[in-house]
Amino acid sequence: MSGNAEPAFHVETGVDEAEPISKNSVILYRISAISVVMLLTLTLLGNITVVVVIRSRAELWNKRINRYMLSLSVADMLVCVVTLTTEIQQLFVGFGRWVLGNVGCKLVTYGQLFTLASTAFLLTAMSIDHYQV
Repeated sequence: MSGNAEPAFHVETGVDEAEPISKNSVILYRISAISVVMLLTLTLLGNITVVVVIRSRAELWNKRINRYMLSLSVADMLVCVVTLTTEIQQLFVGFGRWVLGNVGCKLVTYGQLFTLASTAFLLTAMSIDHYQV
């Protein structure tokens, strides 16, 4: 065995080594892509519209199903804000390591799980309510 041995495996990155890509441009691209997804899917705009319409009209606010819809819209906005912005940040990719420490890791994970679970639980509650009616 010589000291110049090839590694046991080779990862194909698809990037030409002659043209280094700036980490800043990759991060900017990811931020732009996920921001466009957040807006084009109307995650924020659609849910804000639902909240404004339900809260502004008393006849809509007084119905139980509309209160569930309002809660679901708020939960969806939280999913958008907490989960998608975490994807935008991707601090460990940008800096080559996780920079928020153990507490940040636990808080981000808790926020993602809480928002996704709240959406699922609200859908379940709406289904049970609809079944009972």
